[in-house]
Amino acid sequence: SLYLLTWFQHLKNHSSKRRRRLKERILSKLILVFAAVALIPGAWAEPVKVRLRRALTAVEIQAMNLKLTGLSAESPVVPVAAITPRLESIRIRFKPTKSGIPLWKIRYRDSKQTVETQALPLEIRGEVMRLGLEPVPRHLKLFPREDGRIDVITELDVESYLSGVVPSEMPASWPLEALKAQVIASRSYMYSLMNERQGEHFHLEASVFDQVYSMMNEVLTNRHHRETIARAIRETKDLVLVGKDGEIIRSFYHSDCGGQTEEPDRVWGTGSTLGTVKDPSCPLSPHGLWTYRISRKELGERLARYLSWPASDLFMSVEVVDRSPSRRIGELRVLFAGGQAQLKAQDLRRILGFSRIKSTNFQFHWGADDLIIHGRGYGHGVGMCQWGARTLAGRGLDHQKILKHYYAKARVVPLAEVGGWSAKDLKKKARSGNRAISL
Repeated sequence: SLYLLTWFQHLKNHSSKRRRRLKERILSKLILVFAAVALIPGAWAEPVKVRLRRALTAVEIQAMNLKLTGLSAESPVVPVAAITPRLESIRIRFKPTKSGIPLWKIRYRDSKQTVETQALPLEIRGEVMRLGLEPVPRHLKLFPREDGRIDVITELDVESYLSGVVPSEMPASWPLEALKAQVIASRSYMYSLMNERQGEHFHLEASVFDQVYSMMNEVLTNRHHRETIARAIRETKDLVLVGKDGEIIRSFYHSDCGGQTEEPDRVWGTGSTLGTVKDPSCPLSPHGLWTYRISRKELGERLARYLSWPASDLFMSVEVVDRSPSRRIGELRVLFAGGQAQLKAQDLRRILGFSRIKSTNFQFHWGADDLIIHGRGYGHGVGMCQWGARTLAGRGLDHQKILKHYYAKARVVPLAEVGGWSAKDLKKKARSGNRAISL
């Protein structure tokens, strides 16, 4: 380039010693510039692919200036677009084809027109778009599933994604330092899954199965709350949690630990050790104590269905197999007249509802003909306790200290330092003289 030619001409006019010094300084700066791009894995540079809905039999969309793009069924290389300049409602289904590229059938509600197009994925763009009744981003991708159903994906930049996640996971009215801790935990969790799910058509679920994302929360109507969330994201830009190996950790978090956090392997049977902590700092949580009742008949039916147990076999009872040091139940034994089966307590939460069995830290006893469960805390208990973070922020702790409290074995670093040299390392390499530097 003209810049390089000018630089080399400039070098010719200097003595050998001055030329060498100038070359080293320029090389040092070039290394730092290129490293900012080269050291970030490809998965982290791409958009965040969020699965908004999964396994839909049909997709209902409403939008202004609706536009669908794909490949024509008659001529697979010819682009086809269906465009409308006004508010339109459509219903989308698909049929598999021998080519492997599905044939999508788009039914326009008002005009009763049906458009067919072939695409993988089918891309939809529009203004003021709704998926069902929920506002969604203006660009969606529809992917067919082997079971004949449809996944709906959107792609977001990191800031937009976090803007929709943080207020969905933690109230925007909470202290700024607690929100900053939440941003870093959510960003770390996001990058961890983006790295793990490279090559898949989505990175994260927009639900409690990963992190709750809602565009409604991304565009908060309360201006003060919106500015607070934006500030929390801006002032922690690119900060992530890493473990001793320097890799970004799966930074789990939950609503209320009930007094002590838990290790991932105790909940899911796998996962790196994050460290646990006794945490009396969440006494204001409305989920501190809770109770749930269910009839023996209904419980037996649900358990038999989940365990694929014969419906004719009489359900008898449940027993605790083990508890962790935090008093959370790990395994349960389900007793039927004709045998027994093991069940993870976390799966019992899934069966009966996470909002009903709020944690696995519970006791139970039988009433006349129902099971009465008394528990404490809300969530799996792994990682950061959000109500605890709120209390700690209220006491004056900053986000770094809050994160250190809950992720004792992790540290907060800029993303550029993950999986490669830090800026300090790069400067040291650049000072090493004229030896070749491999990036």
